[in-house]
This record gives sequence, C-alpha cells and structure tokens, in this order.
Amino acid sequence: MSGFGLDRVFTLLERGLDFAAQRQELLASNIANVETPGYKRRDLDFESLLKGLEEQGGELNLARTSSRHLPGYVARSEELFPVKEENITIRDDGSSIDVEREMVTLLENGLYYQTLSKLTAGKFNLLRTVLKEVR
Repeated sequence: MSGFGLDRVFTLLERGLDFAAQRQELLASNIANVETPGYKRRDLDFESLLKGLEEQGGELNLARTSSRHLPGYVARSEELFPVKEENITIRDDGSSIDVEREMVTLLENGLYYQTLSKLTAGKFNLLRTVLKEVR
C-alpha cells in the first residue's frame, strides 16, 4: 500500500479530521461563552503547528503511550494541536467573542471536516475497488 502513497494520504486525512474536530469543540465553546464576562476567544494555533512541522523536517512525531500501539498512533489527549487565546477585548464586558465571526468560522470548519470526510471515503472506495480487482 505504501507504494501508492496511501499511508501518507490516510495519515494526512486523519490529522486534518482530528484538527477540524478539536477546532469545532473550541469554536462551540467560544459561542457557549459569548455572555461570559472577560472570556477570551480560543482557537487552534495552526501557524505554530506548521512552524513546528518545518523545524522537524515536515514530519509529526506521534506519541506512543504503550509499546503495544502501532507506529503512527496518536495518543488521545484533550488537545492534540496548540491552542491560542486572543488577548483582545471587543466588548464592554471584556470578552473577545464576536458571535457572527464565530458562526462563520464554525461553518467554515464544518465544511472543511465534511470535505475531508468525503475525501477519506473516496480513498477507501478506491482501495476497495483495487482489492476487488486483485482477487
């Protein structure tokens, strides 16, 4: 399978889906706290993630919490990607939440997740077709 680069493609799709899922939780939390005085907007720090990848030569070092885990296993934690908090204030109560911005970002992230899901399903269908033809 690695001759076709499918391992790399599936890994990238998986990481993208993990990123979008974690981001969805943060964005939903931002919306839920819109009326919380002093609440600061949180989002994933994609720029820091890319800088870290560049420093590592383009590869993510995946954590293995057990020797029984397969290589490439990502240990689930509360936050897989770096989170940043905005230290700006846009409302009188000290909050940095703009509901319209959050709703648009939530929608964009949902579309991103949906697109990656369809790409993943397409790759599995392609792999299924190849396996049927080999038989």
